[in-house]
Amino acid sequence: RLDRKGNQRIPDGLDYDKIDGLRSETRQKLSKVRPTSLGQAARISGITPCDVSILHIWLSRNGLPCEHAKAEELT
Repeated sequence: RLDRKGNQRIPDGLDYDKIDGLRSETRQKLSKVRPTSLGQAARISGITPCDVSILHIWLSRNGLPCEHAKAEELT
């Protein structure tokens, strides 16, 4: 479940190839779609809850702020 982390922002220009543990298919889809939040990433076809968790852990471990997207940015 995403709960609060679904609103966590994903930085613009994030290089998904640097994130260990993501499947190649996931990297390709995220690079193509460029979601702005974990919630948006979770709604991409073929992205698994495990992929979203890996992305969330990577963002928090690499010192990126756990910013929350504004509701209007999610639509």
